[in-house]
Amino acid sequence: MEYSPTVRGRRLIREIERLRHGSGLSMEAAAQRLGWSTSKLYRLENGRSRITTDDLADMLDLYGVRSPQREALIQLGRDARRRGWWTAFSDVFTGSYIAMEAEAASIRINAHLMPGIFQTPGYAHEMIRRTRPAIGAEDAERRVAARTARQDALASRPQPPQIHVILDEAVLHRQVGGPAVIRQQLTALAETTTWPNVTLQVLPFTGGANAGMDGHFVILAFPDPEDPPVAYVEGLMGDVYVEAAEEVDRFTLGLDPSGHPGSRSGRIRRNDPYASEGAAMTTAQDTILTRPWRKSSRSTGGNDCVEVAQARTSCLIRDSKNPDGARLAVRPQTWAAFIRDIKHGAYRM
Repeated sequence: MEYSPTVRGRRLIREIERLRHGSGLSMEAAAQRLGWSTSKLYRLENGRSRITTDDLADMLDLYGVRSPQREALIQLGRDARRRGWWTAFSDVFTGSYIAMEAEAASIRINAHLMPGIFQTPGYAHEMIRRTRPAIGAEDAERRVAARTARQDALASRPQPPQIHVILDEAVLHRQVGGPAVIRQQLTALAETTTWPNVTLQVLPFTGGANAGMDGHFVILAFPDPEDPPVAYVEGLMGDVYVEAAEEVDRFTLGLDPSGHPGSRSGRIRRNDPYASEGAAMTTAQDTILTRPWRKSSRSTGGNDCVEVAQARTSCLIRDSKNPDGARLAVRPQTWAAFIRDIKHGAYRM
């Protein structure tokens, strides 16, 4: 299996390449003085092979690296070789993406599919079964387990990454696995977006052409400024990692709200299962109330209730116990549909 470097592994690769250039040695000359083949050094500098402690020490000797930089790079090499939770699923997770996601400070997704980090087991099983029809039931279940482990790992981090998703409205309409599965998925999506580190924007059909419509991609950014952002595209013919700054900038434009003429500026902190009927992002106009805050007629008794207000472009919903907290902004017809379904017993109150 080909080596897939972690974020620290990529940092180490950049450092040894920089040191070689700083010493004035070509790859061929450095390999000759190290007693290696040129292909070995090429593979080390391009992340195709793991850098062992001995190989790193030999390169640092050749490039004249002394303390304290030497000790720092040796430690970086140890950190780069540290095994993560994902190694238990090495048959499922190939490439470097999961290792990089595990260290990302922010994850920005231009989503034409339900992101794997949000998928319920039932939804994930159906997606895997349909997109990989050749695999068996046992393999499909293992992939579902790996996806669940990935979600758990992100949620359990001491400092969870900031996750920002621009979701194509078609994802909310697509009936994956039947009504029960999609209902559970949309409910779970709504719950996930109540997390303070998650922002969800729904790009409606009425948005027309936009900067991100070429396809699904992810941009990972990392806490250490020494680690540049990486754009990632997954496809049938393999994964693509983009690290050049000018190329990553092109992907970033696809996530810029100004590049989505049908979406409004701002962001949703909370979403609801009726997003497919028309989700609205909060705007400046949503702070101008045309009807004041009032307790919803469908709230339960006691202190647990929501309050509803009418703005110029949407209905606003907030927790009555936290009036300064996050607000859900939905189109009036979305709120009306939700209330209608409650009246007809669609939800247990």
